[in-house]
Amino acid sequence: MSVSSVQQRAHSPNFPTFRWLGATPGPRRVRTPEDCDVAKPLVEPTRWAFDGGARRANVIDLNVQPPRVVRTVGWLRCMCCGRFHFSEDVSRARLCLNCGGAGGLPVGADPNEDA
Repeated sequence: MSVSSVQQRAHSPNFPTFRWLGATPGPRRVRTPEDCDVAKPLVEPTRWAFDGGARRANVIDLNVQPPRVVRTVGWLRCMCCGRFHFSEDVSRARLCLNCGGAGGLPVGADPNEDA
């Protein structure tokens, strides 16, 4: 059905089921990648100096509304050797790289190492 036929029926009292919703909207605005709702990068904090495990920072996903916390990063003690390492996920990466985990490189001397 042509556009003019639809307009005529929408304004005619002979077709009560047709309803005029208004004119066609104007051109769409041009969107930039920063405006898009998908594929926004995660907001990850930068690694900070060793603080003894006092601070934790959240990694935030901006692709959902409201933004949600994906994981938490910070300094953490290794469950195996007891040395601190910077963990990209404090709840899952609990072993340092030397002990076979997915955490960072340990800081400080190994207490179990023979002198």
